[in-house]
Amino acid sequence: MNRRSFAVFGLFALGLVASSNVADAQRIDRNFSVVNHTGDTITHLYVSPSNQVAWGPDQLGTGVIPNGGSHTLLFRPGNYRGQCVFDVRITVNGHNNDVHGINLCSITTLTFNGEDGHISHEAH
Repeated sequence: MNRRSFAVFGLFALGLVASSNVADAQRIDRNFSVVNHTGDTITHLYVSPSNQVAWGPDQLGTGVIPNGGSHTLLFRPGNYRGQCVFDVRITVNGHNNDVHGINLCSITTLTFNGEDGHISHEAH
């Protein structure tokens, strides 16, 4: 391989690494939807990085997620950079239901299901 070919190959490889880093950064700022199949209304939604103690503000504000409805949580670019693992809390009928360790870099939907008064979740 001559020097010119080596230089072109090096620039190509550098471009692949740079585009890979951009893709990783985009996944870190991942938005996701909460889907409600609990049979009741979700009145509160909290999301925080798993390494934090406080939940922060209710992401629904004055809104709710009716049964059969969904809510998309939009992260601002740059918020929680480098953070993928989050905890999610919903409130249904005055009871909190927590899900810990959800990798938001690898899912787009978090569905809450209800059966016999118990709430479960599916992440996909």
